[in-house]
Amino acid sequence: MPSSIEELAGQVRTADIVDSLGRLHRHRAHVLDLVSPTPGRVLFGPAVTISYFPTCDLALDPETHNFAHLFYEAVGDDGTGKVLVLASNGYTET
Repeated sequence: MPSSIEELAGQVRTADIVDSLGRLHRHRAHVLDLVSPTPGRVLFGPAVTISYFPTCDLALDPETHNFAHLFYEAVGDDGTGKVLVLASNGYTET
């Protein structure tokens, strides 16, 4: 039995996460080409995904719905120990 959250996280594999996501969501949840931005460093903590895609300025106010606003809402004053995931959802020109 793991004695810490870090030990427990060490037992979770990508396949476990993909399977869990597939059970929670109706869309594909495959993790493709997963590459760590910090090889040799464990990234584990509360995670937030910012999903960005082209939007209409008339429908969503760009002063409120922009990357900076979402970033600071997700990370807060201290990003230590937090994981921020950015998803372009296939849009290559955003």
